[in-house]
Amino acid sequence: MSDTNYIEKIFGADGSQFMRFALKLIEDFEGDSTTYTYMPPTEFDSLMRNDWKSGTKVYWEEMLGRAHLAAAASIIRAYRWSDGMVACYSNSLFLPFCACFRALIESTADTYDALGNVAITLAECRADVNSALQLMAKHGVLATELEDKLIHFSHARKLSKQEVAPPSHTAKQAAEYIRALEKANLPGLYECYLELCQYTHPAAHSVASLLVPISEDSFLLAPAYDQIRIEALIEKHKSLVLPLLMFAFNPGALVLKVLLHFDTPQFHSQSIRNIDLSGVSGWVRCAKKMGVQP
Repeated sequence: MSDTNYIEKIFGADGSQFMRFALKLIEDFEGDSTTYTYMPPTEFDSLMRNDWKSGTKVYWEEMLGRAHLAAAASIIRAYRWSDGMVACYSNSLFLPFCACFRALIESTADTYDALGNVAITLAECRADVNSALQLMAKHGVLATELEDKLIHFSHARKLSKQEVAPPSHTAKQAAEYIRALEKANLPGLYECYLELCQYTHPAAHSVASLLVPISEDSFLLAPAYDQIRIEALIEKHKSLVLPLLMFAFNPGALVLKVLLHFDTPQFHSQSIRNIDLSGVSGWVRCAKKMGVQP
Protein backbone atom coordinates (compact mmCIF):
# COMPACT_ATOMS: atom_id res chain seq x y z
CA MET A 1 0.00 0.00 0.00
CA SER A 2 1.42 3.43 -0.97
CA ASP A 3 1.64 6.41 1.40
CA THR A 4 -1.23 8.04 -0.53
CA ASN A 5 -3.42 5.03 0.21
CA TYR A 6 -2.54 5.16 3.89
CA ILE A 7 -3.36 8.90 3.96
CA GLU A 8 -6.74 8.25 2.39
CA LYS A 9 -7.41 5.35 4.77
CA ILE A 10 -6.86 7.67 7.73
CA PHE A 11 -8.12 11.04 6.51
CA GLY A 12 -10.18 10.26 3.39
CA ALA A 13 -9.81 11.75 -0.10
CA ASP A 14 -10.45 15.31 1.11
CA GLY A 15 -7.92 14.89 3.88
CA SER A 16 -5.38 13.70 1.34
CA GLN A 17 -5.87 17.00 -0.51
CA PHE A 18 -5.21 18.95 2.70
CA MET A 19 -1.96 17.03 3.12
CA ARG A 20 -0.86 17.82 -0.45
CA PHE A 21 -1.57 21.53 -0.02
CA ALA A 22 0.26 21.59 3.32
CA LEU A 23 3.30 19.92 1.75
CA LYS A 24 3.40 22.56 -1.01
CA LEU A 25 3.38 25.32 1.61
CA ILE A 26 6.11 23.60 3.62
CA GLU A 27 8.30 23.30 0.53
CA ASP A 28 7.74 27.03 0.03
CA PHE A 29 8.83 27.76 3.62
CA GLU A 30 11.96 25.66 3.16
CA GLY A 31 12.93 27.63 0.06
CA ASP A 32 12.23 31.10 1.51
CA SER A 33 14.47 31.09 4.63
CA THR A 34 12.26 33.73 6.27
CA THR A 35 13.98 35.71 9.02
CA TYR A 36 12.19 37.33 11.97
CA THR A 37 13.83 40.33 13.65
CA TYR A 38 12.68 41.98 16.88
CA MET A 39 13.88 45.34 18.20
CA PRO A 40 15.00 45.35 21.87
CA PRO A 41 12.24 46.83 24.08
CA THR A 42 14.30 49.78 25.34
CA GLU A 43 15.30 50.71 21.79
CA PHE A 44 11.70 50.39 20.61
CA ASP A 45 10.39 52.58 23.46
CA SER A 46 12.95 55.25 22.57
CA LEU A 47 11.96 55.11 18.90
CA MET A 48 8.25 55.48 19.75
CA ARG A 49 9.00 58.57 21.86
CA ASN A 50 11.13 60.23 19.21
CA ASP A 51 9.50 59.05 15.95
CA TRP A 52 6.17 57.35 16.53
CA LYS A 53 5.55 56.74 12.83
CA SER A 54 8.79 54.77 12.48
CA GLY A 55 8.02 53.00 15.73
CA THR A 56 4.57 52.01 14.50
CA LYS A 57 6.11 50.68 11.28
CA VAL A 58 8.51 48.51 13.30
CA TYR A 59 5.63 47.36 15.52
CA TRP A 60 3.61 46.11 12.55
CA GLU A 61 6.56 44.55 10.75
CA GLU A 62 7.18 42.55 13.90
CA MET A 63 3.46 41.77 14.35
CA LEU A 64 3.07 40.50 10.78
CA GLY A 65 6.25 38.47 11.26
CA ARG A 66 4.71 36.88 14.35
CA ALA A 67 1.58 36.09 12.33
CA HIS A 68 3.65 34.51 9.56
CA LEU A 69 5.66 32.47 12.05
CA ALA A 70 2.51 31.22 13.79
CA ALA A 71 0.87 30.31 10.48
CA ALA A 72 3.94 28.51 9.15
CA ALA A 73 4.67 26.70 12.42
CA SER A 74 1.06 25.57 12.82
CA ILE A 75 1.01 24.08 9.32
CA ILE A 76 4.41 22.39 9.62
CA ARG A 77 3.62 20.97 13.05
CA ALA A 78 0.20 19.63 12.03
CA TYR A 79 1.63 18.12 8.86
CA ARG A 80 4.40 16.33 10.74
CA TRP A 81 2.04 14.84 13.32
CA SER A 82 -0.34 13.78 10.52
CA ASP A 83 2.55 12.33 8.55
CA GLY A 84 3.64 10.54 11.71
CA MET A 85 0.24 8.85 11.84
CA VAL A 86 0.70 7.74 8.22
CA ALA A 87 4.20 6.41 8.92
CA CYS A 88 3.00 4.50 12.00
CA TYR A 89 0.09 3.00 10.07
CA SER A 90 2.34 1.90 7.21
CA ASN A 91 4.71 0.26 9.70
CA SER A 92 1.95 -1.27 11.88
CA LEU A 93 2.87 0.65 15.04
CA PHE A 94 -0.27 1.11 17.08
CA LEU A 95 1.05 2.88 20.19
CA PRO A 96 3.11 5.43 18.22
CA PHE A 97 0.06 5.97 16.00
CA CYS A 98 -1.95 6.87 19.11
CA ALA A 99 0.82 9.21 20.27
CA CYS A 100 0.85 11.07 16.94
CA PHE A 101 -2.95 11.21 16.83
CA ARG A 102 -3.04 12.64 20.35
CA ALA A 103 -0.34 15.19 19.48
CA LEU A 104 -2.27 16.24 16.35
CA ILE A 105 -5.32 16.96 18.53
CA GLU A 106 -3.24 18.99 20.99
CA SER A 107 -1.44 20.99 18.31
CA THR A 108 -4.70 21.66 16.44
CA ALA A 109 -6.37 22.88 19.61
CA ASP A 110 -3.41 25.19 20.23
CA THR A 111 -3.65 26.50 16.66
CA TYR A 112 -7.38 27.13 17.03
CA ASP A 113 -6.83 29.00 20.29
CA ALA A 114 -4.11 31.24 18.86
CA LEU A 115 -5.03 31.70 15.20
CA GLY A 116 -8.80 31.31 15.13
CA ASN A 117 -9.38 35.06 14.71
CA VAL A 118 -6.01 36.30 13.46
CA ALA A 119 -6.82 36.37 9.74
CA ILE A 120 -10.07 38.32 10.13
CA THR A 121 -8.47 40.72 12.64
CA LEU A 122 -5.65 41.49 10.21
CA ALA A 123 -8.09 41.85 7.34
CA GLU A 124 -10.12 44.42 9.30
CA CYS A 125 -7.10 46.65 9.96
CA ARG A 126 -5.30 46.14 6.64
CA ALA A 127 -5.71 49.71 5.34
CA ASP A 128 -4.46 51.34 8.55
CA VAL A 129 -1.56 48.89 8.86
CA ASN A 130 -0.41 49.41 5.28
CA SER A 131 -0.47 53.17 5.91
CA ALA A 132 1.69 52.61 8.98
CA LEU A 133 4.11 50.44 6.99
CA GLN A 134 4.44 53.29 4.46
CA LEU A 135 5.11 55.82 7.29
CA MET A 136 1.82 57.51 6.44
CA ALA A 137 -0.16 56.67 9.57
CA LYS A 138 -2.39 59.45 10.87
CA HIS A 139 -2.60 57.90 14.32
CA GLY A 140 -1.09 55.07 16.32
CA VAL A 141 -2.33 51.61 15.37
CA LEU A 142 -1.79 48.97 18.05
CA ALA A 143 -3.34 45.53 18.58
CA THR A 144 -2.45 44.35 22.07
CA GLU A 145 -4.87 41.41 22.16
CA LEU A 146 -3.61 40.11 18.81
CA GLU A 147 -0.03 40.56 19.94
CA ASP A 148 -0.65 38.60 23.15
CA LYS A 149 -2.32 35.77 21.20
CA LEU A 150 0.64 35.42 18.84
CA ILE A 151 3.20 35.64 21.64
CA HIS A 152 1.24 33.00 23.58
CA PHE A 153 1.44 30.69 20.55
CA SER A 154 5.22 31.00 20.23
CA HIS A 155 6.23 31.41 23.89
CA ALA A 156 3.65 29.69 26.12
CA ARG A 157 5.15 26.98 28.33
CA LYS A 158 5.03 25.58 31.84
CA LEU A 159 6.96 28.13 33.89
CA SER A 160 9.18 27.17 36.79
CA LYS A 161 8.43 28.71 40.19
CA GLN A 162 11.48 30.96 39.88
CA GLU A 163 10.76 32.08 36.32
CA VAL A 164 9.41 35.59 35.78
CA ALA A 165 7.50 36.07 32.53
CA PRO A 166 4.50 37.96 31.12
CA PRO A 167 1.06 36.28 31.41
CA SER A 168 1.12 35.52 27.67
CA HIS A 169 4.02 33.11 28.29
CA THR A 170 1.95 30.86 30.59
CA ALA A 171 0.50 27.78 28.91
CA LYS A 172 -3.01 26.63 29.68
CA GLN A 173 -3.89 23.04 30.51
CA ALA A 174 -4.22 20.87 27.39
CA ALA A 175 -7.82 20.05 28.35
CA GLU A 176 -8.74 23.75 28.18
CA TYR A 177 -7.50 24.08 24.60
CA ILE A 178 -9.18 20.83 23.53
CA ARG A 179 -12.56 21.54 25.09
CA ALA A 180 -12.63 24.91 23.33
CA LEU A 181 -11.93 23.20 19.99
CA GLU A 182 -14.60 20.58 20.69
CA LYS A 183 -17.17 23.37 21.08
CA ALA A 184 -16.30 24.54 17.55
CA ASN A 185 -18.39 21.66 16.16
CA LEU A 186 -16.15 18.68 16.90
CA PRO A 187 -18.35 16.60 19.23
CA GLY A 188 -16.57 13.69 20.85
CA LEU A 189 -13.09 15.20 20.44
CA TYR A 190 -12.30 15.29 24.15
CA GLU A 191 -13.47 11.72 24.64
CA CYS A 192 -11.23 10.64 21.75
CA TYR A 193 -8.33 12.56 23.30
CA LEU A 194 -8.80 10.86 26.67
CA GLU A 195 -8.79 7.44 24.99
CA LEU A 196 -5.52 8.26 23.20
CA CYS A 197 -4.01 9.45 26.49
CA GLN A 198 -4.79 6.03 28.00
CA TYR A 199 -2.76 4.38 25.25
CA THR A 200 0.16 6.81 25.35
CA HIS A 201 0.43 6.86 29.15
CA PRO A 202 1.81 3.80 31.00
CA ALA A 203 -1.76 2.75 31.77
CA ALA A 204 -3.94 -0.35 31.39
CA HIS A 205 -4.87 0.46 27.78
CA SER A 206 -1.23 0.42 26.66
CA VAL A 207 -0.81 -3.07 28.12
CA ALA A 208 -4.19 -4.37 26.95
CA SER A 209 -3.35 -3.30 23.38
CA LEU A 210 -0.86 -6.20 23.35
CA LEU A 211 -3.45 -8.81 24.33
CA VAL A 212 -6.31 -10.61 22.61
CA PRO A 213 -9.01 -12.27 24.79
CA ILE A 214 -9.55 -15.91 23.83
CA SER A 215 -12.00 -16.74 26.61
CA GLU A 216 -13.56 -15.07 29.63
CA ASP A 217 -10.41 -15.50 31.69
CA SER A 218 -7.67 -16.20 29.13
CA PHE A 219 -5.65 -13.75 27.06
CA LEU A 220 -3.18 -14.25 24.26
CA LEU A 221 -0.09 -12.05 23.94
CA ALA A 222 -0.53 -10.77 20.38
CA PRO A 223 1.72 -7.81 19.51
CA ALA A 224 1.31 -8.49 15.77
CA TYR A 225 -2.25 -7.13 15.61
CA ASP A 226 -1.25 -3.46 15.47
CA GLN A 227 -2.57 -2.73 11.99
CA ILE A 228 -5.98 -4.16 12.86
CA ARG A 229 -6.04 -2.03 16.02
CA ILE A 230 -5.13 1.10 14.04
CA GLU A 231 -7.90 0.44 11.54
CA ALA A 232 -10.42 -0.10 14.33
CA LEU A 233 -9.37 3.18 15.96
CA ILE A 234 -9.69 5.03 12.64
CA GLU A 235 -13.14 3.59 12.08
CA LYS A 236 -14.25 4.51 15.59
CA HIS A 237 -13.24 8.15 15.19
CA LYS A 238 -13.63 8.64 11.43
CA SER A 239 -16.13 11.48 11.88
CA LEU A 240 -13.42 13.54 13.60
CA VAL A 241 -10.35 13.15 11.40
CA LEU A 242 -11.29 15.35 8.42
CA PRO A 243 -12.69 18.23 10.54
CA LEU A 244 -9.55 17.96 12.67
CA LEU A 245 -7.35 18.48 9.60
CA MET A 246 -9.47 21.45 8.56
CA PHE A 247 -8.94 23.11 11.93
CA ALA A 248 -5.26 22.16 11.82
CA PHE A 249 -4.47 23.71 8.43
CA ASN A 250 -7.11 26.33 7.61
CA PRO A 251 -6.23 29.00 10.23
CA GLY A 252 -2.61 29.15 9.08
CA ALA A 253 -3.57 29.10 5.41
CA LEU A 254 -6.01 31.99 5.95
CA VAL A 255 -3.33 34.05 7.69
CA LEU A 256 -0.87 33.43 4.85
CA LYS A 257 -3.52 34.41 2.29
CA VAL A 258 -4.31 37.64 4.14
CA LEU A 259 -0.60 38.50 4.49
CA LEU A 260 -0.34 38.67 0.70
CA HIS A 261 -2.29 41.93 0.94
CA PHE A 262 0.15 43.69 3.29
CA ASP A 263 3.22 45.68 2.25
CA THR A 264 5.62 43.16 3.76
CA PRO A 265 6.80 40.99 0.82
CA GLN A 266 9.21 39.13 3.12
CA PHE A 267 6.13 37.45 4.59
CA HIS A 268 4.45 36.55 1.30
CA SER A 269 4.14 32.82 0.60
CA GLN A 270 4.15 32.17 -3.14
CA SER A 271 2.46 28.77 -2.89
CA ILE A 272 -0.59 30.18 -1.10
CA ARG A 273 -1.27 32.34 -4.18
CA ASN A 274 -1.99 29.19 -6.15
CA ILE A 275 -4.24 27.56 -3.57
CA ASP A 276 -7.91 28.36 -4.16
CA LEU A 277 -9.65 29.22 -0.88
CA SER A 278 -12.76 30.71 -2.48
CA GLY A 279 -14.82 27.85 -1.06
CA VAL A 280 -13.62 28.57 2.50
CA SER A 281 -16.06 30.86 4.30
CA GLY A 282 -13.30 32.32 6.47
CA TRP A 283 -11.39 33.53 3.42
CA VAL A 284 -14.55 34.95 1.81
CA ARG A 285 -15.11 37.02 4.97
CA CYS A 286 -11.50 38.22 5.00
CA ALA A 287 -11.57 39.13 1.31
CA LYS A 288 -14.75 41.13 1.80
CA LYS A 289 -13.20 43.07 4.69
CA MET A 290 -10.18 43.92 2.52
CA GLY A 291 -12.22 44.66 -0.62
CA VAL A 292 -10.49 42.03 -2.76
CA GLN A 293 -11.73 39.10 -4.82
CA PRO A 294 -11.95 35.81 -2.87
